[in-house]
Amino acid sequence: MAIAARNGHLAVCRLLLAEGKADPDMAGTLGGTAVYAAACNGHTDVLQLLLSVSTATADATMSNGLTPLVVASTCGHAEACRLLLTEGGSDVNKARYLCPPCLIAPALPRNKLQQQASVLLLLNRV
Repeated sequence: MAIAARNGHLAVCRLLLAEGKADPDMAGTLGGTAVYAAACNGHTDVLQLLLSVSTATADATMSNGLTPLVVASTCGHAEACRLLLTEGGSDVNKARYLCPPCLIAPALPRNKLQQQASVLLLLNRV
């Protein structure tokens, strides 16, 4: 499931869920779930599907402490952040603590900085 989510294969995710062939809440060896994989790569259609069927929290942490909201915001995926906050119930304060923008911004290319700015505006409205 996580591989299909990471690559944005909505039809495969739907098929796996319909056939009962995959557990959307199963975590990999580092703790990442399909929700994490979809959020990390900005696949909002897959993310929305997973949030609608997943019983796991959207704030499930990887072994390194990162959450789907942290990676989505770091990568500048504003729509994924919005979904995690509105449909997944992610804790914005946890994301702010784990992902200080001043530490991330210098490592991002210019287009990612613009995306990061839109994410920060979104997070500050919550």
